[in-house]
Parts: sequence; structure tokens; C-alpha cells
Amino acid sequence: MKYTIWWSSEDFYRLSSNRNTDEELQKYFITPSSSALEIMIGDESCIGNCSLSIDLLKQNFSYCSVHAPEYAYHKDDPKSHTILKYLDELCQRYPIQNVVVHPRKVKDRDIFLQYPNLPISIENMDDKKPSHKTPEDIGKILEKYPFWFTLDLQHCFVNDCTMKLAHDFHIAFWDRIKEYHISGFKEWYPHYTLFKAKQNQIIKALEKTNIPIIIESTFDSSDDLEKEIKYILQYLPS
Repeated sequence: MKYTIWWSSEDFYRLSSNRNTDEELQKYFITPSSSALEIMIGDESCIGNCSLSIDLLKQNFSYCSVHAPEYAYHKDDPKSHTILKYLDELCQRYPIQNVVVHPRKVKDRDIFLQYPNLPISIENMDDKKPSHKTPEDIGKILEKYPFWFTLDLQHCFVNDCTMKLAHDFHIAFWDRIKEYHISGFKEWYPHYTLFKAKQNQIIKALEKTNIPIIIESTFDSSDDLEKEIKYILQYLPS
């Protein structure tokens, strides 16, 4: 079984101040194991700063996704439209298949309907958040809006280490799951390397084989990337 393995441009934030540049891409992310990329737009300060070469991206990755800033989006808020217009520009510039949004702070989800070219998906939250952690919470949104769903399996793990929660999400939204996020967990690093945390139950909770997997582990050295992918591959469901 061949899986589509993605990286997030946030994975090396402890090693490099560069973000979403050709230099970062060539130094860390172009490997035989990777086939696509998540462009992390961490906050409003990142708006306008993505300078990736279209040719470099297309030559090395089949397609990519964008992680939108966590923000209190509202149709009457000018900054909300500034962010979404920028994301729309990125979707026109790059072969983006998914725009991941944290739903917790969003005040007005109707605003996303004003940007029909954005392939919006919402992500389940971790145990530090007060809501949007269960299929019931996510279902209230997906019943009303034509969004996709990004299933973060590490977020499931910190809410329920048995991973039954992950299975419940699969049952509830099988046809709406657009993308997986996986990483390990340590208290001081919410997105940690799986090969160090040894939490293979997070990997084994993958049930779909035809959607991309974004590795959101954050690395301490450039060697961690290949160690992480080697660890993940041995536990992927066949």
C-alpha cells in the first residue's frame, strides 16, 4: 500500500527562522520519502510572506495544503477578509487541495462561503481546548456547512489514549475526511516526534489509505525527518 506522506513547514521551527521559502524547502523537505507539503500560515504576521517557487514546488511535491491561522473569523471584520483573500491567492498560485481551519475561535462560519475557491476543512482540537474535540462538536458544523474534515490523530490521543475517539471520528465522517495529521506528544512539546515518544498507537489509528498524511512532528535536528518517516512506515496499516 502506497501512502501519500506530507510535511508541514512548521516542523523545523526550532532549527530555522525561515518559513515557506525555497531555501527551507531545499534544506529540509525535499527527500525521497516526501510527496507533498503543508504550508503553515501560523498567524496574521505570516500573511504575504510565502515566497515558494511554483516550479520547485511542482517538481518535488504532487500537491500541497495550507494551514490557516487560528483566528476569530467574521464577515464584518476586515482582517478576516485580508487573511482569506491571501489564502485565496495561494490557492490560485499553488496546487492546493485543502485549507485547514481550527474551528474553535471562528465567530462567523458563513464568511468562508464568500470564498468558494477555498477547499475548507475543519480540524478536531486537543485536550487544552474547551470544545471541538468530539464527533458531536464537529458534526454540528459539518451538518450545516459543506466543509471537509481534517482528522488530527494526536489530538485524539491526548483526549483519549485508547484511540476509540479516533475510530468514532472515522465512523461519523468517513466520506468527509480529507487529510490526516499525526505527531507524537510530550507535555512540553505538543507536537513531538513519534520515534522518540514511541506512541505507535497514533499511527495504527489510521483507517483510510487514500488520503494524505501530514506529519506535524517538530524536529530537534535535520536527521530527525528520516528517522521519523522510518518509524511511521513500520506501523502504517497494510
